[in-house]
Amino acid sequence: MKPQHAVLAIWASDGAVSTQLTVASELLAAGYRVTVMCDPHNVPEAAATGASVVAWQSPPVRGDLPFDEIPNRDWVESNPLAMMKRGKENLVMGPAGLYADELVALHREDPVDVVVADYILLGAQIGAQEIGVPCVGLVPNIWVFPHPDLPPFGTGWSAARSPLGQIRNALGRSVVTKLWDRGLDGFNEVRTERGLPPLQSLWDSIDHLDLVLVQSAKAFDFPFDPPENVRYIGPAVSDPSWTREWVAPPGDDPLVLGALTSGYQNQLDDLQIVIDALASLPVRGVVTTGQDIDPDELVAPPSVQVVKSAPHSAILDQASAVVSHGGHGTVMKSLMAGVPLVVRPMGRDQGDNAARVTHHGVGLRVGSGASSAEVAEALRRILADEAFTTKATALGQEIRAEVSEGAAVQAISQLFDAVGSHPA
Repeated sequence: MKPQHAVLAIWASDGAVSTQLTVASELLAAGYRVTVMCDPHNVPEAAATGASVVAWQSPPVRGDLPFDEIPNRDWVESNPLAMMKRGKENLVMGPAGLYADELVALHREDPVDVVVADYILLGAQIGAQEIGVPCVGLVPNIWVFPHPDLPPFGTGWSAARSPLGQIRNALGRSVVTKLWDRGLDGFNEVRTERGLPPLQSLWDSIDHLDLVLVQSAKAFDFPFDPPENVRYIGPAVSDPSWTREWVAPPGDDPLVLGALTSGYQNQLDDLQIVIDALASLPVRGVVTTGQDIDPDELVAPPSVQVVKSAPHSAILDQASAVVSHGGHGTVMKSLMAGVPLVVRPMGRDQGDNAARVTHHGVGLRVGSGASSAEVAEALRRILADEAFTTKATALGQEIRAEVSEGAAVQAISQLFDAVGSHPA
């Protein structure tokens, strides 16, 4: 029997790429043949898994474009509605047919047995449904779809603690759903052209997935009951393939990691604010800029080490605190190491993660425009209060308990068992 052919369909979503590629590695280890379909920008990292790699050609891609020409450059939009519109047009709805066509074309050349697609790549999901193979949605962060017990994704709201909070959530869900459903007619045309039923709402796409894998921990999220086709498999916290070696700065002062997005969100000024905050405190700072920011563009004193990359796992073994934008991967790594956080969100899911950090008492949130002095004050509070570390350690133990090696492969195998057979 030849190995099953699995396709992992993803896009250039910064730190989420490393998280999602762990599924490719798991499938390869289990004997699957794996093809990763990804943005040209992510081809080297995808190839490092050992999988075959196919770059998206016709959809809007990041590739090697200058930052001011990347189609889905959400950092240029200060208005959340404009950010949503850009994402719909350049990723979710606008190019759906293009993603579907490329997946179908791959299947014609090399038949596919299962598709694992980023939850937001609805076009790839359509392609899987068109060729008639199981489709698995992959969520590399907290739960994103509307749910009566959760605030709308992207709002950064805290958990509802009263009937008034529940009303707030319900109104927010209604507004967000209506905004996402603008343009649904055109999207449904893409589905019906391929023999698929139209959706009543864009969010109904989850009902057409055979399985949804969430690379997060229930212990971190607000309490809720997910749909029956959802499986939590725990966060993936391995360092990306492009991480460089690291030597800890000398001294005995507390070590603090400053880590913003590993991709690009026009974060140069934000990084400088983090550096200035660390410079004002009696700490040893380590700030990682990511691949897209040159450390030489930043001004740092000797007490703050600034590097493009370093193994966060090694730093966190020695760290007393983290200053972060609140990306899911950084938050998970920090908590699993028992390290509390100061979160200064820059957009996307970061406010939502920050709300959960404060909900659990494992860190503090400052505003997206917080100054270096405000960041330093929050960090000073965390370093002075052992309760943050105690709670971070306890929550980290709960999160680690949800991580199970090979969970993605096991869930996919169970999916095949449920439909009657494994593909030959």
